[in-house]
Amino acid sequence: MRALLRPLRSAVRRSVRWVAAGPPRRRIDSARELLAGRRPIVSVAECANSLGFSYAPSGWHYFTAMLRDFDRHAGPEGALPPFEQFYEQYHHSTLAGLMGCDGRPGWPHDSEYLVPWSDRGLSFATDDVHQCGPRSPEAIRADVWGMWELYRKIQAEGYRPARHRDGYIRGVFALRGSGDRRFLVTGGQHRCAILSHLGVEKFRAWLDPSQPIHFVRGSELDSWPQVLSGRWSRDAAAEYFNLLFEFDGRERAPDRLGIGPVLHGRSEGSPL
Repeated sequence: MRALLRPLRSAVRRSVRWVAAGPPRRRIDSARELLAGRRPIVSVAECANSLGFSYAPSGWHYFTAMLRDFDRHAGPEGALPPFEQFYEQYHHSTLAGLMGCDGRPGWPHDSEYLVPWSDRGLSFATDDVHQCGPRSPEAIRADVWGMWELYRKIQAEGYRPARHRDGYIRGVFALRGSGDRRFLVTGGQHRCAILSHLGVEKFRAWLDPSQPIHFVRGSELDSWPQVLSGRWSRDAAAEYFNLLFEFDGRERAPDRLGIGPVLHGRSEGSPL
């Protein structure tokens, strides 16, 4: 009898283990499946903003530079002069100008800061756009002191987005046919800079619910809202998309911060 029951007991044990552990995980074979969750795990090295300033340790971002100055001067006051200088050097009234493409055909040359795959933007004329100058001394000081307070808080408590309203770093993925990938941060720029500065390699993000496209593929640029509307030409949209992969911020870092002069690049490559 025991011999007859042994296979049944073995099957029961396997069933119990399956229930405890959950069903076996199937292999994830595609980028779409890998990134399908609304709150994916993101690598800091892949993060950049919509002007190509990178949060990677090898790149340069004005917020991570500010954090280094916090450490260097043991507080926010020492970070104020170089931050002010960045906004004095890096300012323009158009997105094309900020990307070094002022006057290029097919780019929008008005005061609206609107990327080709989105339907929501800012105005250089009326909004305080922290990505570039000009900014008022009051806005710059508020940004520096706000970053200082957030830096100390995350140092003490860690990055715990689920505990706070609007606590997640938000963004969209840009995916190039070559396999290159960027996570373009649309919300939580300060938090992303702090995690990078603290040496965090990966974090839980949130695909920005306010954006119409969460996976921006160069191969699909003909369907991007601002290309369809005619605001961006197809070639200009492709050029902008490529620059987000080719820039890392160092080409636009001020001399005073020890990186190099403010330079602008060009891109003729294909995003497909």
